[in-house]
Amino acid sequence: MYQLILNLLLQNEAVLRYVSSTQWMTVFCVLCLVILAVTRMLYDYRFLNFVQLFISDKYLLLERNQNDLSSPFTVLLISVQIIAASLFIHLFLSAFQPYLLSSSFLSFIQILALYSLFVIGKLLIEKIVGSIFMIDGIMDSYLFIKTSYRNYVGLFILFITILLIYTLEPTQKLYTIIGVALFFSHLIIMISIFRKYNSLISQHLFYFILYLCALEIAPYMILYKVIMR
Repeated sequence: MYQLILNLLLQNEAVLRYVSSTQWMTVFCVLCLVILAVTRMLYDYRFLNFVQLFISDKYLLLERNQNDLSSPFTVLLISVQIIAASLFIHLFLSAFQPYLLSSSFLSFIQILALYSLFVIGKLLIEKIVGSIFMIDGIMDSYLFIKTSYRNYVGLFILFITILLIYTLEPTQKLYTIIGVALFFSHLIIMISIFRKYNSLISQHLFYFILYLCALEIAPYMILYKVIMR
């Protein structure tokens, strides 16, 4: 009898811990959905073109003359991308490296701050590089296209993260499949963008390889090392 009561108490405690551990995740998921709703409300036509990005270049063609990364529309979508990616990274580490997470919420805030610094810092450095080599127009266009695609992938990351939190049973195998899928989506995006600038890349192949190593590969390796240390 005593053992039965003890088991019931332990089960209840486990349930209570599970609920409390997802409450802050719910807040951030709802925040992302609210940001998307506000974006859709304020920029209806632009948002509808944006959500068709993977099947149509209409959004890029209509917005190519602006290339403004600081526009409210782009900033709102970058915010969703950062929050969604940070949540996914937190869940990923919880599955593979749980000892790295001293406190669930505190660890997420650290990941969110680090990833925000990474995304914003990388954009600023790339814009500075464009100014140094006097290719501001080309770099702004490139960054706008790349950021647009990554914001689009951010919507899928948000959807997957919500499923992982509330529906799917998180396993290391599932996270591995999702991680590989995200890697290849990133690779496809970069190949697609580089194809758009094929003629320019051919003329400056050395600088392109230097850029690729310094600003597209090295930063992600550094981020990985910092998170996994």
